Amino acid sequence: MLLKLVAPLLYGGTAAGIYFVAWKKLNWSVPKSLLASGFFAFQLAALGISWHFYRNIFGLMILLFTIPLLRKDLGWKDITVLSMLSLLVVWGHELAAVSLFAIVLGLLVMGLYKKEKIPYRLFVAVAPALTVFLIRAFRIFPSPVSVETNILRIGDSVGAHPGGFFFLTDYLNVFTPVEYYGSYLELFSHVFSLFLLLYVVLVPLIAVGHFKDRVLGSWTLLLLVGSFSCLILPFSALLLWNRWMLMLIFPFTFFAVNGLWKVAKCGEAFSVSRFLGWFKLPRKVGII
Repeated sequence: MLLKLVAPLLYGGTAAGIYFVAWKKLNWSVPKSLLASGFFAFQLAALGISWHFYRNIFGLMILLFTIPLLRKDLGWKDITVLSMLSLLVVWGHELAAVSLFAIVLGLLVMGLYKKEKIPYRLFVAVAPALTVFLIRAFRIFPSPVSVETNILRIGDSVGAHPGGFFFLTDYLNVFTPVEYYGSYLELFSHVFSLFLLLYVVLVPLIAVGHFKDRVLGSWTLLLLVGSFSCLILPFSALLLWNRWMLMLIFPFTFFAVNGLWKVAKCGEAFSVSRFLGWFKLPRKVGII
């Protein structure tokens, strides 16, 4: 009963987070933000995460409400709120926390590349969450309570973790009840068939509506690397390629909705111009 109540609340909160990012971060209008929220809610990838990975969707929900605060001009009140939300992201789910840190790192790299002022306050705000993440992951301090990380089992170097790196996987040697690839071609077919199933309809809209944004760009790059690194280096790639691919729906939603909005605007303008052209013709005939 608890899961039946929590699952729709998490999904509704995540859809609200999509609206919040579109409205607060991207400065979209209310109708366009509502379109992004509704568009996300009916995507197969979003439904897949909500059905199977409750902790994952919880961490991503908090991350969405954190994203609008990832900027340079932070006041001390914003720093406090960002610190609290970042800690909730870390306690929510490991992959959501990695996404948060990758976005912050991407902002730093882009700022250095553009020779901009380093956003020290942003790193001050995220530092407590990063500290907690490292303490939990590496178990720096002994604790009588066992902390189950569920995803990043640091120290587990047995089996398909090349070189003992907990975040890397040799997919050609993975053998579990739910995951096994007999050859590279089988792995390739799994990856591309899932991508086509989830995003084949969205790719044209993403191509039309893509726009530059450092936060969404950094997040998308991380998710693409997590999704397809197994095809480039199958013996040493990021773990859980399918989970990263499901998470692609979050940044993809904003690009696809922007493309859909552009297409709708063009179609509306075309329809209006055709109507006006039809309306002017009888007028000319009447004058003649």
